[in-house]
Amino acid sequence: MRRASDADRDAAAGALADAVAAGRLSLAEHNTRLDALFAAVTEDQVSAVVADLPARPVRRTARSAGPPCTGRPTLTGAWSSAGPRSG
Repeated sequence: MRRASDADRDAAAGALADAVAAGRLSLAEHNTRLDALFAAVTEDQVSAVVADLPARPVRRTARSAGPPCTGRPTLTGAWSSAGPRSG
């Protein structure tokens, strides 16, 4: 049995919060499970607290649709540093 980390407990606490928001847990059951979660010492004890809940989806950040970063600025547009032109 491996000892649970703070990150393990935080992830499980997030799953509990998601379950309350989705109506799967009452606030009273949420509080009871949080008490058990933060008393948990092993990964198995942490897992047992959320075992009957759906897996938490992985949240990803949106990526830019632009070209990959090269580390240098890319200048675009119709402009010039030569100053205004006379017509």
